[in-house]
Amino acid sequence: TVAQSTAVSTTVAAPESSTTSTVAEEPATWRRLADMGVARGELQAVALDGLIYTAGGLSGSLTGRVVAHDAFEVYDPSADEWSPLAPMPAPRHHAITAGHRAHVFVFGRYPAGRWEATTTAWRYNPASDRWTELADMPVPMAAGVAVAIEDTVYVVPGAGASRTLWAYDAGEDWWQELAPPSEVRDHLSAAVLDGRVYVSGGRSSRGETASVEAYDPATDAWSAAPPMVDRRSGHAMVAVGGRLYAVGGELLSTSTTLRSVEMLDPASGQWVRLGDLDRSVHGTSAVEIGGTIYLVGGAATAGRADATGRMLALTP
Repeated sequence: TVAQSTAVSTTVAAPESSTTSTVAEEPATWRRLADMGVARGELQAVALDGLIYTAGGLSGSLTGRVVAHDAFEVYDPSADEWSPLAPMPAPRHHAITAGHRAHVFVFGRYPAGRWEATTTAWRYNPASDRWTELADMPVPMAAGVAVAIEDTVYVVPGAGASRTLWAYDAGEDWWQELAPPSEVRDHLSAAVLDGRVYVSGGRSSRGETASVEAYDPATDAWSAAPPMVDRRSGHAMVAVGGRLYAVGGELLSTSTTLRSVEMLDPASGQWVRLGDLDRSVHGTSAVEIGGTIYLVGGAATAGRADATGRMLALTP
């Protein structure tokens, strides 16, 4: 997450714990893969038909100058190779992305040089390598999350919107407001597990949180889930093998970035801390393909866009 000030922050390797619960340490060996062609953070990766797509994002330096990108790339795990695709219609960062029915959807954003969420939405077709503009969204969105379940994309809009959940019908290009989550949060992460939408972490005017809650589309209702060990925002969360994994993030309130990794064990109903990453990261994203977690992009310093474009992989 990039702060709107130019104060220099310090990267801290040790995570700040949100609970005193005892957690077990388990090994987690990450593999280094090919870097993105354009180093970026504050983006969300999408897994679609065995490939990984990344749209837009930020890069910059400790001088405070940041660059928003229109870059759109695809990663092929079988070749460990990134390739450029048709750029997005405009540079954007903190956009909300989802893969659904052989298309990539990009909702909202912060435009280049501005910190104002927008209502723009676009759809990318891999078959034609073309972008199509969609109808404006009902509310501005940025730094939120989106996941697809069957015929619906569920979107928590993040910054620029109130405490809401929206369902998007990709076939009709139509939006419906659903039951709201219990907290207002942006820079959160989300994953689908057992047909439910789990959202974790993020921050609000009260600071970062470790809370997790789950939405059940069948009942249009939210329920509390076990909180993470660490408070975190700008992190990645992904579901693999019936478990949830949370990786990295930042505590902008204390200028701290995290390298901690934790897993929700359904058997115990408790988050278990795994081995740390080799370095801290925020503004990152994670997807699952074939039982492997791919951690994409991000930056090292809290409130900065010093992105490396790294790609890591973990097979639990």
